[in-house]
Amino acid sequence: MRGVSYKKEQLLSTKNENSVYLLRANNIQNELNLDELQIIPKELAVDKIVQNNDILFAMSSGIKNIVGKNILLNNLNDFTFGAFCGLFRISNLNICHKFIAYYLRSDFYKKYIFNISKGSNINNLRFADLEKLQIFMPQDIKEQEQIAKHLDSIFSKIKKLKELYNTQLKDYEELKKSLLDKAFSGRL
Repeated sequence: MRGVSYKKEQLLSTKNENSVYLLRANNIQNELNLDELQIIPKELAVDKIVQNNDILFAMSSGIKNIVGKNILLNNLNDFTFGAFCGLFRISNLNICHKFIAYYLRSDFYKKYIFNISKGSNINNLRFADLEKLQIFMPQDIKEQEQIAKHLDSIFSKIKKLKELYNTQLKDYEELKKSLLDKAFSGRL
């Protein structure tokens, strides 16, 4: 389904029971970024409230590599999504949502999206194009779940390594700065 259209004057400054948070393409990062959320009246989002295991897509953007970015959504209450986004809701119980989410981050998917997104100033992705995407996957949901669990484990390790690297890089930069300060102040 396509996202909610709204006018700037319909944006609200505070959240209440009659409003929802609005996800936009800028919220779709490697992880869901909940910075810069907008709030709109709930009545604008009828039948467009996010559910667990929905996949949110950036459908339009002036930047070609943003088109097609997506993220698996979970544990969000009172959220909807904007008009430049699209949402897929998998209803087949024999499909592992996480398996699909990982596939939609693969190079196969990215190349497909890059080749089909169209537009002169604004690049667009059509639902019909996404529906044509062939996803090769095991028929057995248990095998899909096993693959997704294995990828979860690997990506968790990668995230920890990246955090360790960034910490060490920060320590290195601080040491370098300290040494330079000492060298040029005559304290070395």
